[in-house]
Amino acid sequence: MNYFRFLIFLMVTINAQAIAADDWLPSNVENALVQQLAERLSEAGFEGDSEPQRVQGATRAIGDMRNYLEQIGETGILEKAPKFDLVSLPVARQKYLDAMASFNMCNLVLLLQHMERADRDQNSRITAAVGLSAVTLAIIYLRQPFAAGGGKPQDIEAFLTSDEMEPASRLIQTQEAVRQHVEERCSPFIVQFLENVSMGS
Repeated sequence: MNYFRFLIFLMVTINAQAIAADDWLPSNVENALVQQLAERLSEAGFEGDSEPQRVQGATRAIGDMRNYLEQIGETGILEKAPKFDLVSLPVARQKYLDAMASFNMCNLVLLLQHMERADRDQNSRITAAVGLSAVTLAIIYLRQPFAAGGGKPQDIEAFLTSDEMEPASRLIQTQEAVRQHVEERCSPFIVQFLENVSMGS
């Protein structure tokens, strides 16, 4: 399975008009991300005992994530893109695409964690569910400066789902040491990110 292609669908397709807009996170995209997160929270066993509570928590969390990204800005996001020693990613020689690819590796391990949630404690399940939204938003944030430099949405999808990404995906799925390495390199960004997120009332 091409998990990178699955993650593109997870991230929500944003058309060229939306990316070029002044608001980097259009309301329809934000709403879709809220619904995605609410569904994952339900799957992860979030203590909110009703759908409205989960949606409320997801809405607050996405809002906090947005605020954090706007606080650290493009430079901060690029600086936090992880580097990997045990995984070789194709190089676009374009800082936004290369950062998106690194963050997408983080999303891959988070997706695997979420898929394995039955074997994890609740805290780990919630972290994976919310972390997927956090890293996805970081990727979405970088789409606007990428577009401002002449990049196109299809360039992002083509690069992140290219056949050259598949070896990295296979390594993470089949070699525990590689997966742990990626998790460790992604952890500082995810932990710092989630420290700024609240889902309470």
